[in-house]
Amino acid sequence: MLYRSSVLLTILTAALCASGQLTSNIPYGAMNEPSSRIALQAKLSGSIQDNMGHGVDGARVEVIDLSTGRVVANTFTGPNGSFEIENIPQGTYQIVATKDISEAREEMGVDGASQVTLRMNTAQRETVPGSTSAFSVTQANVPGKAQKMFEKAQEAFHKARLDEAFALVQKALTICPTYAKALTLRGILNMEKGDTKAAEPDLEKAVQLDYGDDMGFVVLGSLYNTEGEFDRAVQTLERGMTLNPKSWQANLEMARAEIGKRDFGAAVRSLDRSEMFAPPTVTLTKLIRAEALTGLRDYKGAIDALEYFVNKSPDSPNLPQAKDMLAKLKVLTASNPR
Repeated sequence: MLYRSSVLLTILTAALCASGQLTSNIPYGAMNEPSSRIALQAKLSGSIQDNMGHGVDGARVEVIDLSTGRVVANTFTGPNGSFEIENIPQGTYQIVATKDISEAREEMGVDGASQVTLRMNTAQRETVPGSTSAFSVTQANVPGKAQKMFEKAQEAFHKARLDEAFALVQKALTICPTYAKALTLRGILNMEKGDTKAAEPDLEKAVQLDYGDDMGFVVLGSLYNTEGEFDRAVQTLERGMTLNPKSWQANLEMARAEIGKRDFGAAVRSLDRSEMFAPPTVTLTKLIRAEALTGLRDYKGAIDALEYFVNKSPDSPNLPQAKDMLAKLKVLTASNPR
């Protein structure tokens, strides 16, 4: 496939951000902002409710900048489902609330003192098909020391300090060898090193330990795609999407698997779903779409997708390959105009 395996950092950082605590209730960069600017920033308060209108305790609330895709602040709800975040730069955001495997989101402008109420359909996902509960008991008993080591590993991963992240996650797993999220992170780090054989047992064990974590299935599906085991990838991703059908990462990985199986039409449909749910700054879908459209011999559509990617992703490690493919397609269409 055209893109490098390093796209995992793009696809999977979101998984770790959603499942861990990479940020605090301080907007990104606020520590470096002049105090006068921070004073002018906005406040967001609101409530997260279940489908019966009851407050959801302990839901994670993230504020995502639509212009960058960055999580600028996050917090957790109190016992009555309420939350409050201060010092948010005024702008348009996607507010995302997650609790276990339930999610709710809304796009809104934050200006001054803004309020929002989100409802998550907790009843739909209380259990995982084939299991009696959404979570393994082992994950509820992870020691605090292991959790702290994992959070530090996440932070290092988020800052692309991969060797440091690996050392920290090793410490977390020494304390708690059955810590599913730590196994997933170690698997990702081994994939980044190109060692898929070392990654595979960690990722397979992680989904066995925590079968309610949809992103665990996404990461494992990504591994199978990287290894060219596309049928296994499809089966794994389908399981993950029963937990979270709106996962843009799962739909993107499904498209990769379908391209590998040469089912290019299905890949385009998966990419349509991925783009429906992805943050607006995600451009990787365009690169993969170009490959699917080339398979369908829709060269004009592939060129459009590649041009979008090249223009919007000047720092991507996949930029040279994208430019090369774009040049070849332009030569092809010039010599064989339709």
